[in-house]
Amino acid sequence: MKLPVTNAIFRLISSSPQIRRINLTSISLPSFMDGSTWSRLTVVSLNIYCDVTPNDVIQCLSMGTSAKEITFCHSHVLSDPDTSNKVASLPHLSLLKLSIRANVAKILQYISLPRLKQLDIDNYGQSFDSEALTRFYTQSKCYISDLHIYFEGDTADGLQNDNIGQFLSVPWVEDVHNVIINGYRLAEDAQLTVLRNPDVSSKVKDKLTHDDGLLGWGRFGDMILRSMY
Repeated sequence: MKLPVTNAIFRLISSSPQIRRINLTSISLPSFMDGSTWSRLTVVSLNIYCDVTPNDVIQCLSMGTSAKEITFCHSHVLSDPDTSNKVASLPHLSLLKLSIRANVAKILQYISLPRLKQLDIDNYGQSFDSEALTRFYTQSKCYISDLHIYFEGDTADGLQNDNIGQFLSVPWVEDVHNVIINGYRLAEDAQLTVLRNPDVSSKVKDKLTHDDGLLGWGRFGDMILRSMY
C-alpha cells in the first residue's frame, strides 16, 4: 500500500488487520504508532516530512516487533538521542534502511537486531560514532551479509572528510560479506582516500565495491598504487 497520508488513511490502516505492508509519505508521524497496528506490520516504509526527535525514530523502530523490513527516511537534522532510552529487540528484522541526517550509530545503539542481514545507511555526511556502532553490533549478535553506505555529492565529500572511513574502520565490518559504497560519482581521489586510510583494514579494502557492482575497489586501488610507485 502506497498512499499519501491523511487521517482517513491512518484510520483505514488501524481498522484493517489484514494490512501487513505499508509505504507512507507523511507530513507527520503516523497516529497509530502507539497502538497494536504498528506491531503487526511486516514491511514498513516511512518518508517523514516533519520535525521529529531521535527518540521518535527509536520509538518508531522499536515498535516494529513483527517487521522483517523497515525503511525510515527523514531529511531534517537530528541531535543525539537521550541516554535514558532502553535497548529494544526486533527479533524478525532482516533489512533496515535508514536515511536520516544524524549520527546514525547513536540511534542504532538502542536497537538489537539479531536477524539483520542487510543494513543500508545514508546519514547525509554526518559523522559515525565507532563505539556506538560496536555496541549495536555486539548486542545484536547478528551476521550482516550486505552493508550499503551512501554519500551525496559529485566529489564524495563524505569520503574526503573521512566520515565513511570511520565506519569502515570498525572491527566488525571485516565480517561483512559485501561492503558497498553508493554515490553519484566515485572520483579516483575519493577512492584513494579510503584505500590509503591506515585505520581501514586490508580485508575491508579488498571487498569494497561501488554502487554499480562493476568496480572492485581493492583491485582498482592496487592498480593505482602500483602505477604510483
